[in-house]
Amino acid sequence: MLRKVATLGICCLVLLSMVLISTCDKQVTGPNEEALQMTGISKDQVNWILPTAEYAEKLDELAKSGHAGGWISPDRGGYVGGMMTFGNYVAFPAGAVQSWTYFTVDAVKEEADGVKTLSYEFLPSMTFEQPVTVYLSWSFLDISYEDIQNGNFQIYYSQDDETWYPIDNSTLTINYYYRTVSFQTDHFTRWGWGF
Repeated sequence: MLRKVATLGICCLVLLSMVLISTCDKQVTGPNEEALQMTGISKDQVNWILPTAEYAEKLDELAKSGHAGGWISPDRGGYVGGMMTFGNYVAFPAGAVQSWTYFTVDAVKEEADGVKTLSYEFLPSMTFEQPVTVYLSWSFLDISYEDIQNGNFQIYYSQDDETWYPIDNSTLTINYYYRTVSFQTDHFTRWGWGF
């Protein structure tokens, strides 16, 4: 009789454990994930880092924004961007795409209330099989080494060019020699520099 009670007790414990394990992933133990989503800020509320005065004049001379494009191989990866896009580019590792894909990088010049700004658009919008590395250059922006060293800047991204979200600056790699910040992403969007 004692053996039957012990066996029944063990079966109940196993069954209870199975119920708890199967429902743990459905339980919320912290704040609601939607509450953690950032609402973003509108484009006109971002304190954009402007091009240097000398560079702003050169932007006026351009008939269009800086553009570069190229085909990326699934086997070899590659780079798109560079000097045509004012030092902004993306590096694709092998395996980032499933088939040959044409990508573009555009330095988009804009003017709002007499202020010239730049943002950088990487297309097409898609999710990658392997993270790619985006390099954003501050060579043509009115920002000092001290601002970069002290983290006095913010990289923003936007899917619609209206609502902008800050990225986590702790994920950035800073290269002072090439004057770039880089980060990995699994999809493309538009990025810009702000304070």
